[in-house]
Amino acid sequence: MTVYMFDKDTQNAGSSACSGQCAAKWPAVSTDSTSPTVEGVSGKIGTVKGADGKNQITVDGWPMYYFAGDSKAGDTAGQGVGGIWWVIGPDGKKIGAATGSSAAPSATGSASPSGSAPAASSSDGGY
Repeated sequence: MTVYMFDKDTQNAGSSACSGQCAAKWPAVSTDSTSPTVEGVSGKIGTVKGADGKNQITVDGWPMYYFAGDSKAGDTAGQGVGGIWWVIGPDGKKIGAATGSSAAPSATGSASPSGSAPAASSSDGGY
């Protein structure tokens, strides 16, 4: 699945700024490991404590999220939602323009969504 970054997060802050209703629509990319590996990603991989208390994967210090409105690998329905949600590239950089296909990393292995929820709409800022 495509992964996203949230403009309201602070790089290297050690925590996620997305909780409550936001976390329901934008589930954290979580892992059981405190030292996860993600195939195909050149950005620095780490973890922070997510809103649900689990280890949330970070790329270059940015917490990673899935979008509940994406249903299959390559979907990018969350790109640009509310002007604050962005696909993140394998190099750990924000992809700022809407895309038709994703060049974003796909979390595999022990990383999994922490839940699912109805899709966000741009009218609520995406969270």
